Amino acid sequence: MSSPHPSRWLGPLATLPLLLALIPCLAACSPQPNALPPLDVYILNVGKADAIIVGCGGQWMLVDAGLEETSGHVIAALRALNIESLTCAIATHPDKDHIGGMSAVIRAIPTRRLYEPPMRLDNKPSRAMRDALSQTGTPSNTVRSGDSWMLGEAGVRVIAPGKASLELNSENEASLVLMITHGSKRVLLEADAQSVSENEMLSVYDDLRADVLKVAHHGSDKSTGAAFLSAVNPSTAIISTGERADGKDSDTLPAPSTLSRLESIGAAVYRTDVDGAIHIHSDGETITVNTD
Repeated sequence: MSSPHPSRWLGPLATLPLLLALIPCLAACSPQPNALPPLDVYILNVGKADAIIVGCGGQWMLVDAGLEETSGHVIAALRALNIESLTCAIATHPDKDHIGGMSAVIRAIPTRRLYEPPMRLDNKPSRAMRDALSQTGTPSNTVRSGDSWMLGEAGVRVIAPGKASLELNSENEASLVLMITHGSKRVLLEADAQSVSENEMLSVYDDLRADVLKVAHHGSDKSTGAAFLSAVNPSTAIISTGERADGKDSDTLPAPSTLSRLESIGAAVYRTDVDGAIHIHSDGETITVNTD
């Protein structure tokens, strides 16, 4: 596998050509009357952090916003897709590599509502996010396992955190995990959930199958356990990783053991540090993957 290319995520120019090139294609492939509007998921290349744009039927959702240092990149990507407002934004958990850029996004892009987990931290990115919510009048709601809503014709269901995960008082285990259903296809966004949360999902839900898995915690060996992976059985796995934009790296991810487990089930693995931004497109019956 080729080595990381930091220059591919340090600024919006890395991802914008892909996004701009896709816009005419999406217009040309617009659904016929009564057809299911397509689902598009963009995993942005923001280093070892998460920022994911999800759109269906003219409605848009942002799942995390990366670090403060790459917030301009996230805003540029949203604008490149001609997104004038967000139906909702999701702060999966209060770590700075997930919500560090959220305050800037909320100020730049009108956002109807923010969803966040029950666990909160009094840290710098959380305070900045709360200030932005207050200044823009953006309401926020606490959600957890069992909550759901629609994004256009796509169903979004929160499948974690549950009671056991929240009792640990761990921001990673308290991550919001989202199952997006579009026709017969499913996309699972696992944020930074770890083994307790994964085991709780296995005990609560009979069907965790998903076609696409956004691998938890940037490919850490503390997540993506064998039993959980067997239940999800994705054909496509995506890892959002790379160098930290703030220069504060403590480990290199993904872990070889995580890659080995993904290989063992035959999943096609895409990595933002290798492939750049990743675009998942669903028509409800088939899924295609495009990379930067």
